[in-house]
Amino acid sequence: MAPARISLYIDNSNIFRGCKKSGWRPSYRRVRNYLQELEGPITTVHFFASELDVPRDKQARFYRSLRGELGFLVHTYRLAHRKVNCPRCGHEEWVPTEKGVDVGLATQILCDLCNDAFDAALVMSSDRDYFDAIVQVRRAGRKVKVIAWKWTLPGDTINTYQENQIQLLFLEDIREQVEKPQGDVL
Repeated sequence: MAPARISLYIDNSNIFRGCKKSGWRPSYRRVRNYLQELEGPITTVHFFASELDVPRDKQARFYRSLRGELGFLVHTYRLAHRKVNCPRCGHEEWVPTEKGVDVGLATQILCDLCNDAFDAALVMSSDRDYFDAIVQVRRAGRKVKVIAWKWTLPGDTINTYQENQIQLLFLEDIREQVEKPQGDVL
């Protein structure tokens, strides 16, 4: 029997926001290696992120490293801007906002499902926007595992994932195995 084809889909923006609140960052190299120990060889990794119109040097190097050293397929989307108003003083300001990442990841996973590109999908995100796509992948008979920050998933979402036999792996539970060492790029 041929080994299962496993694809990993990473929502970097969602994970990065969780990192800021959790006080630590996962190493994508260590995440991939740990998941391979659990699941078997990962055949494809899709990495989704937002970037400024002119990416910072550090950000561009990070994406090049993901592509070159780890072989990730990196999908980047330009940040849009939205106007925010201070309710107290009325000050208006345009701030960068993520656009395209959620739709891009959901579209990719459903296209890969239609093209029979995987037997199992691992989705690294706590974002509720992927919920319907993830459930469809599971209903199509594919194994699905969501890797997420536990504190960001509401109880009803966890229950629905469990009812649909979608496995959950919480980043807090695997911190020791996947935390990014100080100074590492990946």
